[in-house]
Formats: sequence, structure tokens, C-alpha cells
Amino acid sequence: MSPSSERLDKAGKLADYFSIPSIEHDLIVDLKRRDVIHHSRSDGSMISTRIVREGDIVLDPPGITIIMADTFGD
Repeated sequence: MSPSSERLDKAGKLADYFSIPSIEHDLIVDLKRRDVIHHSRSDGSMISTRIVREGDIVLDPPGITIIMADTFGD
């Protein structure tokens, strides 16, 4: 996430992305804070958000797991 586009990335783009029915997940990687904001569509219309700093992020579908310990290259 670029500092100059942070506000747009966290708010405006989210509505645009999830207006597309096939999009199930949106990830915003914050390198400065070393976390990932994970937005996911849970029942076709309900969007949930979580901030992940450790553990795994499971994107299902499509069946991808992101391991947070590997994300920031410690």
C-alpha cells in the first residue's frame, strides 16, 4: 500500500472490488505496520474484515494459504 493511496485503498476501492460478484477476497498489505487487512465475502453479500499479524490467511476459494511468517521476510 502506497502512503499516497492509503485512503483510497482502504475505502473507495473496496466497494468497487466487491461490486464484482466473483471477487471473494481483498488483501491490503501494510508494510509499515507489518499487517494484512483481509476483507472477505462470506455469504455472497456480507463482507467481513480482519487484521492479520500472525498465523495464516486462508483464501477459499480459490484454495490458497498465505503464511504470515513468510510475508514480510524477517
